[in-house]
Amino acid sequence: MKDKFIDDLEDVIDPEPVIDPSLIWGEENGPGKRRLQASFISDEAVGFFEKLAAETWNDLRRRNLVKTPLLETTITNILMAKIQERIKYENLRDIRQVIPKSSEEAVMGFDWEWWVGSGNRWFRYVVQAKILSRESLKYEALCHRVKSSKKLQIDVLKDFADRKKAIPLYCFYNYLPNDIAESYWHCPPEYQKDISQLGCTLVPLEIVKPIHDKRIAKRFIYLHESPQALPWRCLFHAHLDETGPPEGEIVPPYARNYWDRKYDELPKFLQEAGSDRPVSLPPELYEGCYPERIMIIQTNDKILQNSGNLSSEIGPLP
Repeated sequence: MKDKFIDDLEDVIDPEPVIDPSLIWGEENGPGKRRLQASFISDEAVGFFEKLAAETWNDLRRRNLVKTPLLETTITNILMAKIQERIKYENLRDIRQVIPKSSEEAVMGFDWEWWVGSGNRWFRYVVQAKILSRESLKYEALCHRVKSSKKLQIDVLKDFADRKKAIPLYCFYNYLPNDIAESYWHCPPEYQKDISQLGCTLVPLEIVKPIHDKRIAKRFIYLHESPQALPWRCLFHAHLDETGPPEGEIVPPYARNYWDRKYDELPKFLQEAGSDRPVSLPPELYEGCYPERIMIIQTNDKILQNSGNLSSEIGPLP
């Protein structure tokens, strides 16, 4: 039997023009009004991630209009190539991207890794990407099994994160009608609502895991009900943690429950790595499970210190 949810939405494409990603850089009171009042990287870097999310939303919208396939791996490769190009030619000073050697990519366990922090405080995020299907409006590959181990991909990701002090996340590539998407906007009040930012969303593994139940459809609406399901730009939005250790510490999103996974320094191989040549990954940090890309995101706590009364500016903790 045809899924009633899909039957109700069949051939529904929003009639409004595709949002121009360049508007993300717009005037202060226009469509691109700055939404981050307490980000801990530069507005330039945050704006770039906003632009990428809007472009992903628009690319998937066009895919729906012309009914052509667009693969998850294609989206990931395009995003990583754009980030690398921006770093190389436009001096995106907050971010570096490192590429593992090809022999290590062949046994890749997840799509990419973020190291976020500065000085003696770094958090490691391991990320698996999935794309929303045009035909079913589900994440068809969510319950993928790894061929070499026959384990569910989510279990491999969790096991790696637990063993190697990382925070496991899913990144979802999305487009769906605005009237549905608007109900799943969980950004703090200081953000101007911009549905195209749902083109790239982050969801913690513990939210994704229950959706693997065979009785639950792998739909956007179920994976984005939680207020922890946020546009990926929110990774750079600081939060004043008044509950977790240490009290009153400013922490990156999703780090509150993983304070014991904090690194006191960026690993030496990443300190020394450049963006122009592939690097070997130390087995003590990876042990047979490798990302295709690694991004080092240098935070700037001075941005926070100069942002005024943090308790009134920083949004709720995810």
